[in-house]
Amino acid sequence: MKTVDDVAALADEVLGPGFDVKAAEKRFGPIDRWVGELAPCRSTDPVFLEVILETLGGKLTGVQTKLTTPVDLPWDEIEAKLGKPEEGRMAADLWSGPLHYWFDREPPHPRGRLLLLVAQGGGAPPEIAKLQGITLRRAPEPR
Repeated sequence: MKTVDDVAALADEVLGPGFDVKAAEKRFGPIDRWVGELAPCRSTDPVFLEVILETLGGKLTGVQTKLTTPVDLPWDEIEAKLGKPEEGRMAADLWSGPLHYWFDREPPHPRGRLLLLVAQGGGAPPEIAKLQGITLRRAPEPR
């Protein structure tokens, strides 16, 4: 995970059709245990320190990752590739933690969202984003 293209490729992979729990285990590593609808994995990819699969009724709805080493990415490249995000927000229970920037993915994943966790500092958004984690989330399938 070194470039904005890498982030976009990960989003396309995880939010793409056919990416399910089995595909997630193949991509990120085996599930370590289940905690309700969350499944922490034993990461087999050195890029990711932590990986948690989000499920609902046994179907994959999202993937949370924490990077082993933060990555510096130019903010203008992030916006050029991913579009304008929702304004950066702090997690309600982690005031000194990273800022959260949500991006809606354009087709072919109109129902998917990408969250970048960016270290605080400087302005918001920063010129250089120190990326600490990536969360990918799908909206539930229509019934």
